[in-house]
Amino acid sequence: MKKKPKLNIDTLPKYRRRRKHVPEWMKDDAQVEAFLNRRFPNRVNDDRQRHAASKYWHVIDGYRRGTPVRVIARDWLWGHVPESYIHRLAQRVRQAYANIPLDGKPRSFGKPGRPKKVSG
Repeated sequence: MKKKPKLNIDTLPKYRRRRKHVPEWMKDDAQVEAFLNRRFPNRVNDDRQRHAASKYWHVIDGYRRGTPVRVIARDWLWGHVPESYIHRLAQRVRQAYANIPLDGKPRSFGKPGRPKKVSG
């Protein structure tokens, strides 16, 4: 059985590279750093936030370089990440930057909890 060669961005023909729309804030290091500081304020001390911020940075860096999702997924964690995870993570980065809730639910402005019974 013939082995498939490893996919490398440098070996892909230019017509096969997908052009992604990269937002302007992703191209600026200072804005990316400000976004990560705003999204993960305790990433210096908290391991969970540091790990999540590194995921966001990996996807942002791949997008700004024009790397295909398949290559990002292969290079990350030795290829044990499906492409759909990278797509979803990129979507979460865009939602977090736009200040949209990441769970897909609309933002609620009401008071949390059960409503009080009105006597009447």
